[in-house]
Amino acid sequence: FGGGEFSISYNEAPTTAIEHYISHYTHLIQNRGKFNVLAFECYGLEKFGSALDREKYFALVGERVPALMQVRDPLDSLKNGALNWEALLKNIKDLQRDFNLTFDYHYFNKILHIRNKEYQLPTDFSYLKKQAAIWYSLVRALNPVDLVYMDMQEISKEKAFNTLQKLSLHFGFNPPQEKDRKVYEAKHFSGNLFFLWSNAPLILWINHKDLESKYSKKNPNHILATSESLIIDRQNSYKIFFMFPEKLEGFVDIMDYFKGEIGSQVGAYMQEAEFEALRKDLPLWEATQEYVNEFLEYLSIESNKAQSERITTEQVLEALAKDKVVAKNLEAVLEPELAHIKANRPDIVESWKHYQKFIKICKEA
Repeated sequence: FGGGEFSISYNEAPTTAIEHYISHYTHLIQNRGKFNVLAFECYGLEKFGSALDREKYFALVGERVPALMQVRDPLDSLKNGALNWEALLKNIKDLQRDFNLTFDYHYFNKILHIRNKEYQLPTDFSYLKKQAAIWYSLVRALNPVDLVYMDMQEISKEKAFNTLQKLSLHFGFNPPQEKDRKVYEAKHFSGNLFFLWSNAPLILWINHKDLESKYSKKNPNHILATSESLIIDRQNSYKIFFMFPEKLEGFVDIMDYFKGEIGSQVGAYMQEAEFEALRKDLPLWEATQEYVNEFLEYLSIESNKAQSERITTEQVLEALAKDKVVAKNLEAVLEPELAHIKANRPDIVESWKHYQKFIKICKEA
């Protein structure tokens, strides 16, 4: 593959090896000449149809393909089991993503505050073999010519930009540009904010007709998304797209014009011509700034509150310490998959403080 801009195929939807192959093959053909990346997130048979089909699929990836394996402290991912995923996924699917200046932004709390208050320790961790504890399985399946392990700590806000620069030298893709630093430093998984725009952006439609009944702390008119009174004039409105920070051709990130500590984690995008026209319309622009400032402040407060209420890895470790049988079951699932990482990057494993505490629990069992 040639150097240049990234083109990534995440391949989340396919459920058989044939569908995976068609999806990736199509992606590579359509992005010929770019630096193409195929991302694998699963090794479970339910995503490939059969063991034989899965084996053939990975064999077709290619013998001379380098690989980057992202790893993290395996104990940190277990706390996600405390989330009420069924309710969360339903709310994401049903989420009202279009809103205007009259909209009660408290509505988005349905995403920010979904959780289970108590962590239920599974009796069997074999489910991790499908998507979480799959490191050595993927190494054996892909047999990459050049395998680089990267701990998730290396793409923290403080390290991400420099890490991508180093990886660009190693793999031969274009390095990140200083003007795009925000894209690389944004924290995508800060609380439940991620789920607000994980599927698609939130779109704020801005129109003079909504100024008289604009929602604010001083004027809480509470027009909910399910209310028929929420009428959006899509023909004569400006649009702001709230989403992950991205490099979007023809759009500008106007987040610097608003207040709020989450501004480094969110992009507020407008088409350049629309933004210039909106700024010249002073009454509408000032009303927009007031509304968005309140909206971002609310997201920040509620996201931090929800994060403080979520289950911690320490609580998971406490539960494992009380049930040594379950702890040994988890150990039996993790250790075979961690063998290759331990042999090749013991420094990474040694840096996992929660995993090291877990090993002590298992030794005491």
